[in-house]
Amino acid sequence: MRVPVRLFIINLMRAESFSWQRLTSSRLSKVKCARYSGYMTPFQFCRLRPCAVLSVLALSVACTPPSQQDLQSAQALSELGESFNDVRLEQQQLQDQVDSLKFVLARQDSVIRTLANLAGVQVPR
Repeated sequence: MRVPVRLFIINLMRAESFSWQRLTSSRLSKVKCARYSGYMTPFQFCRLRPCAVLSVLALSVACTPPSQQDLQSAQALSELGESFNDVRLEQQQLQDQVDSLKFVLARQDSVIRTLANLAGVQVPR
């Protein structure tokens, strides 16, 4: 019959002649064999405790509802994105107007050059 690790260690520590220096490899092998009995050693429990605390803390933070300040920040970011898109669309319209004016100016320039050429007048370039 396997002895649970916790009881084995407690009984080992209660022995009058117990000292950690005298813990031989045969006793360590008994602890290792009893490891899979379903009980946790105090060392394993101490290693598990910070992980459990951090996971509970992370879950509690993740499950909290957003505060009013968070909602206002999200609304401000949304409005900022919409205004950025409006500015981008207006810049695109202005660029289209500039391109159109360049085309009209080039056409008028070619018409003026053609008329000046027909009239025999030199036009500087």
